[in-house]
Amino acid sequence: MAAERELLLDRVVDALRDIQQTFGVVESPLLQVNLTMQQLRTLVYLVVRRGCSSQELSRLLGVSSATVTGLVDRLESQGLVVRRPDRDDRRVRHVLPTPEGDALVAEVQDSGTASLRTLLVDLEERDLRDLSRILLRLRELAFARVGRAGVAAEGPAAGRPDTPGDPP
Repeated sequence: MAAERELLLDRVVDALRDIQQTFGVVESPLLQVNLTMQQLRTLVYLVVRRGCSSQELSRLLGVSSATVTGLVDRLESQGLVVRRPDRDDRRVRHVLPTPEGDALVAEVQDSGTASLRTLLVDLEERDLRDLSRILLRLRELAFARVGRAGVAAEGPAAGRPDTPGDPP
């Protein structure tokens, strides 16, 4: 029984990886952008957090302040972030995403969503219902694992029923 479970887990993980790789290689806007993975990671942190200090960014990324300076310099030269002085402490500089930085991260996220949707439209309603139930459960488990219980209602799906006919 445990061997069959392991086989099923492997099949699910392999299928998800194949889907991600297929769409990531063919349709990703990342291929059109001149950013390293570390620069993209930095930009995503800044967009999600709505900016932070250089010191905080250094801690989040696990790199030196000199490395953060170089990363921010390159992102700033591409118009994706700006530096702003702290109102209370002139020694502190905050790094904020620009509208262009926000748009780039949104484009990357949206491209993945659009690609996935093109696959989902071909599924039967019964299969979509089953997949929805399973993915909502996975989301619940993921949020619980990282301490985000109760966050499931946030984001674009907030306020929508989990499955057709369910109350919001």
